[in-house]
Amino acid sequence: MIKFKKQISDFNLYLKEMMWVLCKPLIIIEFIFLPFIIYFFLVGVLNDKEALLYGGCMLGIFAVLILKILKTLIICKKNLKIYFNQTNSRGEIDFNIYLEDKEYVIENVTTKTSSRIKIDEIKVLTKSKNCIFLKTENNKLFFFPEN
Repeated sequence: MIKFKKQISDFNLYLKEMMWVLCKPLIIIEFIFLPFIIYFFLVGVLNDKEALLYGGCMLGIFAVLILKILKTLIICKKNLKIYFNQTNSRGEIDFNIYLEDKEYVIENVTTKTSSRIKIDEIKVLTKSKNCIFLKTENNKLFFFPEN
């Protein structure tokens, strides 16, 4: 059995880690697109008007990706606020994790609820700097502090 606590004081840390795990490919694409956008706009303004069209299209894709990242940020922030409304008087949520019949049982001691994850349903396990993220086949995302 593993016992751990999540504290409300770590809200920004969890938000940052979650955004990095969820939006990492989008952020990398943004940094790849940026020099091309600048190049096509400079060439388009100085020399070739067709390049300006390419720069505009890439800028549109860049804007859509930024909107996607902002939407993810808003959703994650809202869900974490709802999640951390369940804290006890010390601002903590206590958990127990144990293995039972090829299922991981995640028991929230603070609210006396539990979730079950079958070992076969685990799709992705990602370790970041301060958290461990677990994604299931039905796209549920669980995160645990790394101790």
